[in-house]
Amino acid sequence: GDSEKAKNYFLKATKISPRFEESLFNLCAVYFNENNIDAAYQTLRMIDVDTANLKYEKFLKAVLWHKIDAISKNIKERIIRKSILRIRNSNDWMRKIHEQSINNETEIEQQLLHEVVYLLESVDSTITPNEAEKFRKKYNLQ
Repeated sequence: GDSEKAKNYFLKATKISPRFEESLFNLCAVYFNENNIDAAYQTLRMIDVDTANLKYEKFLKAVLWHKIDAISKNIKERIIRKSILRIRNSNDWMRKIHEQSINNETEIEQQLLHEVVYLLESVDSTITPNEAEKFRKKYNLQ
């Protein structure tokens, strides 16, 4: 019942064994329950994406949904925000972006925006290459 004490123990455990999944899941849960989605997500990034632990999908789905939702709220362009929400509503798509961000060693926000601009330009054809380039410059996606 003492989340601060629990958090300190889980942090100590991760210092001793940085890949011990149970501590990472528990730490992620504490952060999530404190509504610290950024810390919950950073903790999840420490877990191998190929883990066999069944908790991973559940945690990833919940944390990514909130993380991507928060990102969308900071975007002014309606077309970009709508595409972000399309991705947020697909568990497979969210996971793909998460894995790409880890593989590319980039922040989830950058990977998400990169995917959105690609989607709008190349798949949906709702923006021109010129508009896509403006978004890439604005969001530093070069």
